[in-house]
Amino acid sequence: MLVMPFLAFKKQKRIFKSVKSWRDDALASGLLIRFAWVEGGTGKVVDGALDGTIVTAQGKVAIFISHTWWDRAFVDDTNDPNNPYDKGAPDYQGGEKKNLKWRTIVAGVEALIADKGLRAEDVVLWCDWQSIYQDDETEKLKGVMSLIKYATLCNYMLVPTEEMELKHDAAKYPEDIPQYGRRGWCRCEYFVFSLWAEMLGREVPLYAIKAGGGLHQYPAVKVLGEKYMPSGGDLSNPNDKKSIVGLEDTMIEAYGKAVVLYACKAGTTVDLQDKMIRAVHVEALGDAVEAYKVVSLSLRTNQLGFDGAAALAKVLVANTFLTELDVRNNDISGDGASQLSATVLSNPKIEKFNEIPVKEMRAASLTTLELVNKGIGVVGGFVVAGLMPVMASLKSLYLSDNALCGATKFGEGTYDATGIKAIADALRDSASTLTSLNLADNYLADEGAKALAPAIAASTSLTTLVIHSNQIGDEGAKALAPAIAASASLTAANLLRNDFDVDAASMLLKAKQEHPTLTTLCGFKGDETRLNFSRQSLRPADAMLIAPEISVMASLTAANLLCNNLDKESATMLATVAKEKKISLCGIGLEQTSADFRGQGLEPNDSILIASDLGVRASLTKLNVRYNYNLGEEGKAAIKEADGLKNIRTKKRRREEPAEDASLDLRSWTGPQNQKLTLKAGVRLRTWCQHPAGMKRPSPGPSTTAAQRARANSGKRRRSGCSTSTCTFY
Repeated sequence: MLVMPFLAFKKQKRIFKSVKSWRDDALASGLLIRFAWVEGGTGKVVDGALDGTIVTAQGKVAIFISHTWWDRAFVDDTNDPNNPYDKGAPDYQGGEKKNLKWRTIVAGVEALIADKGLRAEDVVLWCDWQSIYQDDETEKLKGVMSLIKYATLCNYMLVPTEEMELKHDAAKYPEDIPQYGRRGWCRCEYFVFSLWAEMLGREVPLYAIKAGGGLHQYPAVKVLGEKYMPSGGDLSNPNDKKSIVGLEDTMIEAYGKAVVLYACKAGTTVDLQDKMIRAVHVEALGDAVEAYKVVSLSLRTNQLGFDGAAALAKVLVANTFLTELDVRNNDISGDGASQLSATVLSNPKIEKFNEIPVKEMRAASLTTLELVNKGIGVVGGFVVAGLMPVMASLKSLYLSDNALCGATKFGEGTYDATGIKAIADALRDSASTLTSLNLADNYLADEGAKALAPAIAASTSLTTLVIHSNQIGDEGAKALAPAIAASASLTAANLLRNDFDVDAASMLLKAKQEHPTLTTLCGFKGDETRLNFSRQSLRPADAMLIAPEISVMASLTAANLLCNNLDKESATMLATVAKEKKISLCGIGLEQTSADFRGQGLEPNDSILIASDLGVRASLTKLNVRYNYNLGEEGKAAIKEADGLKNIRTKKRRREEPAEDASLDLRSWTGPQNQKLTLKAGVRLRTWCQHPAGMKRPSPGPSTTAAQRARANSGKRRRSGCSTSTCTFY
């Protein structure tokens, strides 16, 4: 491992490229020195162990400079013209920013020396551009693949930036440092270094160097998902991906085994959330859990996957101490989910799994099971299904937003309908007394809906079914329609915010009409006075379900349906019903005189709903739809043509420009930066007041002469509450 003494780096006033001519001179003169080497072996890893012993220079403090190329297009005669990836330099090579990174590094190292009480002559720097051969591909690859060794031998890691301040997420996460954080190799460097620090049980000595030389520490580094892993970063050479994955896997394997042992030694309640635990760690984990008698174990948000779940199932067979286990957010599906759930159900020691109260469910005393937004996943669905047959008293089951099909409500994750199929089978096959079932926001899709249909049709106790927001398409809806019609007990269902079309919606409406007790497909109670569906991503099929139901709701006066995904036909259909029943479709009250829809992102079809409201709200005299740029001229025209409108604002009023010819000096007025304003006497201008926050807003009232207006406004307060002891004119 070649390093450069800091004082030599400071003296050379730039970052040099390690080519043979420079390297030979640097080694001979002591500009480059060996910080670490191997004695008594080859330095190669044999059977998982290093052949030889690493020896480091005594009394030296090594700093790893982790950085990205700032001058990516630079080439000179040392670059290989036949290699499209051999280009770029770490520092600016010309212009005003020439050698900026070198200056930033020097300032940052000096700040660190002062802060930690180090001696400058003891500090050495590892910087890849100087410390790894850049003119020999074989040696360069050896250096790159030794990255783990280099990073773990260093005492500090510094990241030079061009930022005066690191703000927002960049202040918390190194992956958000501008330019630097998205790069795959940069991520690999701080990833290895931070994991090593945690393995040693210390805070991470990782610092960003700000443009002024100040330091910003990241004392704990968490990788919040695989897309932030080194392998998820950007690469100039896509062929480097394999190397990064190899380094990543090697470090994670070593880290996981160390952190598992360390955590289990610390106590009987173990939290290993966000520790990148994989299948390769499960055997060591099982041994540590038994050895240290762990009773509560959280493995939430790791990387177990199918293989890890299957391995964990085998480990749990011999469990004698563990009573609580959490494996949520591990992308567990398929056979891995079924194997793990079977082990949990057969192990009498397990009392809680993925926040599921297994012990209470086994006792068969619960009448309501509420597991909302718990993310229990496919494996949790299997566990719930396995316990449903013994829960003779269960009446209500709330499982909304649980990724029961593997994917979240946003579609993230691996889709697998086996969990919901298990729940449907339990509902159909057992002597269920369930009356209410809520499966909203579970990304059921067509396959999940088809699995659920036979259970709905067979149930003789289910009265309420909630499956809105589940990405159910045409095939799923068409499977549900006859099932709903066949259900003997169903009285209310909610199927809004799915993906089926108007033809499928027609089939559902027909099923409702033929059903003797079913009153709603939208989850309405029937006695609502107001409804709010604004920005709910409603589609034309939703409008078809809603329209006939609001037409028979005697107490309903207003429903806000603005800013959805309706088309012209569905908006017109709703407007026809609303006009007949005197219902507002924009949430406007019965006695409301003005409505402000500024900047709401209204679309052209929203104008149909607004125009409908103008016909049923005689009290409305003012309407503001400014800053709705997608409304279009046609939409604005439709609103203006509606009856009953007395005052409409669809665009911003122009403000007058200040007079250039000035002869009247208003010395009492002070504007921004103590400016004075002079105006020609008698000029008639719209008046403006200086807002305390610096924004300039028009004051109310008609135009008048400048002098008259200044006297009239002196010492007054605007209706908005802004102080106007003096007046600003435009």
